[in-house]
Amino acid sequence: MECLQIRRELAQHHPEVFSWDLAATLSNFGNLYTKQQNYKQAEIYYREALQIYSKNATEQKGACIPEVADLLNRLAILH
Repeated sequence: MECLQIRRELAQHHPEVFSWDLAATLSNFGNLYTKQQNYKQAEIYYREALQIYSKNATEQKGACIPEVADLLNRLAILH
């Protein structure tokens, strides 16, 4: 979890550079919890990553669309 804390701090101070890295790390934690069948925790991480990617997609005119689609798919599989 230390890596997540570092990514959060970096993204807080320089979101234009590190928000994508934070979202990727959150998605990776979602994948980990999915493999452990802890779906409630996985959903929390996926939703936070989705929020970041969706914001980037809006602000950067279509960037992160594949990531948004992937996370929506992962969330659908959880339900």
